[in-house]
Amino acid sequence: MPEDERQTDRRAEDQHDKQLVKEAIKEAISEWLTARFTDFGRWSVYGLAALALAFALTAFVFFVANSPGLKQAIGQAAGASH
Repeated sequence: MPEDERQTDRRAEDQHDKQLVKEAIKEAISEWLTARFTDFGRWSVYGLAALALAFALTAFVFFVANSPGLKQAIGQAAGASH
């Protein structure tokens, strides 16, 4: 096999190897990004659930504290202690 053909074959093989490495790197980055977006999504859902729970508890406490029955009960308890 002449030297020129061997060099041509090596170049073609090198190009093929570069393409394989490039595809492997792209796949690895894609998998890593998918994992990060999955983690971000999971934490976003947990964050929104915690926010909704905090809002619901705050609203519950607000409405209970401003209910007429509670004010009346507190007034009676304050009057009974004097």
